[in-house]
Amino acid sequence: MIARFQRQRSEEVSVYGGFEYKLNSKIFVAIDDNQFQFLAGKDMAWTKNTGEDIAVIKAILNSATIKIRGDSAIGNFAIDEYSLQGITKAYARMREICK
Repeated sequence: MIARFQRQRSEEVSVYGGFEYKLNSKIFVAIDDNQFQFLAGKDMAWTKNTGEDIAVIKAILNSATIKIRGDSAIGNFAIDEYSLQGITKAYARMREICK
């Protein structure tokens, strides 16, 4: 998910796993040849800083798929793959609405 904060004029990337992540674990995000590690907190994960948010957004806008691997609190893991088809149009619309 990409959230835009109007007051700060900044954007934040996060991942919702649908399950509780292992405490203090890293979530691995692969976008083409780009690899990122997000920090897990309960059932959400975020980038480490604003600079990484920008890099992830650029990679997302120029790619076709994203893969996310996270360890669960109960000891198993999930690897999810999502199509990024339509993300450029949705991102442009979000920026238009949230000026």
